[in-house]
Amino acid sequence: MAGAYRHIGVASTFSPRFQAVLAEADRFARRFDGPLSVIHAAAEHPEGAAKFAEALSRLRREEKSTVLWSVADTPTDAILAACVRGGIDLLLAGALEREGDYRNFVGGVARELLQRAPCDLLLLPKPEEQAAPCACVAVEVDLKKPSVALLNRACEIATRLEAKEMIFIGIVTPFDEARIAAGGEQLDEARLASIVDQASGFEGEVDCRLLRSTTGFSVCDFLQDAGAGLFIAGLRRKDGQRRLPTRLDWLLQVIPTNVLLVGIDD
Repeated sequence: MAGAYRHIGVASTFSPRFQAVLAEADRFARRFDGPLSVIHAAAEHPEGAAKFAEALSRLRREEKSTVLWSVADTPTDAILAACVRGGIDLLLAGALEREGDYRNFVGGVARELLQRAPCDLLLLPKPEEQAAPCACVAVEVDLKKPSVALLNRACEIATRLEAKEMIFIGIVTPFDEARIAAGGEQLDEARLASIVDQASGFEGEVDCRLLRSTTGFSVCDFLQDAGAGLFIAGLRRKDGQRRLPTRLDWLLQVIPTNVLLVGIDD
């Protein structure tokens, strides 16, 4: 599993969670044996350089990480430009705009990254400076066009994070139900189990759940109730870009836990 990501980047601002975001990125990079670069959407300036030097020193990364300063019309454009320039294949970023009574709402930059990131994307709604175990990893399974490569990658990631349990989730929408009623392919528990049976690389507990969802928010609620520490989903390329499938468009509004979006090449 070494080398799963060649170059990991983290989008960083001088927010109250500045050090926590860097600490999360540092831990992820160490688990995957990948180099880490810090991306900052601004021109280089002495005060900022000093803050990054101090933060990276606290993580014992002062000689192992670089800062990619980037200027563009918007923060998102600057981050994306730095990803391309730096050869980033996994980008980490904070995701939280505000907390509700039960749901965490996605910020504007994170929403744009969900739609435009050219690489794998890990969004962190509540980054922590101190490491917290990720006991459960949930994975979304495309019942109509499954990718065993994605499931195997998810198993590798869960193993690397020392997760104890994986939950494979199949989502059936009202549109899917209509197709089934018209004689389309069955999208049921047996279909989900047959797909998951092809995956390998994880030795812990495995569960399969079929969720019927009208809005997608039931998936969000399930992930929170299950205590998932990471939710992994695949993005397929369309018109040269990675597209969030419509069954997951609720991620543009709310984020239940850490979310990793992995590109799939058909």
